[in-house]
Amino acid sequence: MSVGPATTLSPFVHGTTDTTHVFFLESGSRRSIPDNDTLNFLLAGQTVRVLSDADLAAAAAANEYSEIAQIPGLMSISGSLKSAF
Repeated sequence: MSVGPATTLSPFVHGTTDTTHVFFLESGSRRSIPDNDTLNFLLAGQTVRVLSDADLAAAAAANEYSEIAQIPGLMSISGSLKSAF
């Protein structure tokens, strides 16, 4: 019996109750996809999976600002851009 390649689950999910808000699930955190244009661009042929509302709620909402703020030099760049205008 041959076994095919492992199927990778799509990281794009929505809950069972609220199907309008789609999230990108990564390392136990979820990030909201802001609009359909962004979703369609990111999907690249993948599908959106359905998670139970409880499973979706268990994935912590990512604090995107704190992760962005940890990029070295980013805050000084944004500060100098603000002062330039």
